[in-house]
Amino acid sequence: QFIFKLGSLRMGVLYARDRFALPSLAPIIYTASIIVGGLIGFAITDGDPTPDGIVWGALAGAVFGNYGLQWAGAHRAGLRWARGVPFRHPALGAYAVMAVPLMVGQSFAVLDEQLIRIFGQFSGEGAVTALSLARKVNMVPVGLVAQVAGIAAYPTLARLYAEGREPEMRDTTSRTLRLAFFVGGLATAGTIAVAPDLLRVLFERGAWTADSTARAAAALTIFALSIPFWATHQMLSRSLYAQRKMWPPVIIGTLATLAAIPLYPWAVENGTDGSLLAIASVGGIALTTIGLGIRWWWGHADEFGQVAGTILRVTPAVALGALGGRWAADLIPSLGGGFVTALVSTLVGGSVAALLFWVVARVLRTRELAVVAARLPGRWGGWLSGQ
Repeated sequence: QFIFKLGSLRMGVLYARDRFALPSLAPIIYTASIIVGGLIGFAITDGDPTPDGIVWGALAGAVFGNYGLQWAGAHRAGLRWARGVPFRHPALGAYAVMAVPLMVGQSFAVLDEQLIRIFGQFSGEGAVTALSLARKVNMVPVGLVAQVAGIAAYPTLARLYAEGREPEMRDTTSRTLRLAFFVGGLATAGTIAVAPDLLRVLFERGAWTADSTARAAAALTIFALSIPFWATHQMLSRSLYAQRKMWPPVIIGTLATLAAIPLYPWAVENGTDGSLLAIASVGGIALTTIGLGIRWWWGHADEFGQVAGTILRVTPAVALGALGGRWAADLIPSLGGGFVTALVSTLVGGSVAALLFWVVARVLRTRELAVVAARLPGRWGGWLSGQ
């Protein structure tokens, strides 16, 4: 924890200078070190499975990825140790004022995983494992879409606000919100389309059976609906943080969490396979995001209308992409079973989902399609946007 804290401060320096490469490598190095440590521990103990190698690998990954690499990057960016800085320095006080709300606030984003584990114990054998793994798979596109968008946009938003360029800040927030929801919708369509086959590829071996896959796939299909909510949640909260409005996200998140908690015992009482707990999870993040959206809408009525327009255009694209992709993926297993078939089904289902999503988005003239196309190299961007 000590290493993570020191490393995160150096990451903050890099983020403030729009340098994202080294911070993005930290979780990769951390995860790779855990895997390598586990393999080394397995080899040293002659195949006797113990957690020692994994634990030491986690520590090594934190030291090298989350601290050492970030220290080197921050040093190159100009960070130096300043001696004799008093504890009453104004910057430290400003930091404490902004950090305290985040420390004391318990939002749904923090508690959701624990609530699933707690109530999953009462949903039958294997429910906790199925729900936890389905949620972890769902959080991969959430991390790629929601967290990346929020982290990348935050320094720009904070800089615009500090410079008094609030109209530009509002416009940047609106554009990023629309783009995050658009890409999040694409991720939702693809995840729903390939949920059973993807889980079969990742987990169906050993004690994990076809029944386990079916149970987790049902949960993942529901979890996937949360991806656009996570995307907009990250942007809305960071927009407020950039304005140093730290309490509204905490208060809204805490109230939404209190409102969502009763959904979990309801899910246990009315479901047998744990899939209703996934509905409770989606409901919780939806309540949080809607609350933040209402708070943002108060001072951004014009931008809110633009975001609403994107939501109305993206929703049918998600529905058609998910249904068409799942239909296409289900055709492949009729040719035979096995790992390769599941892998082919995943690729086919995901491709069809993306294609149908693109068709609907283009027919409805979704502006974010052109924005995404502009980021692609060469002729790919022109072809995607229809130009």
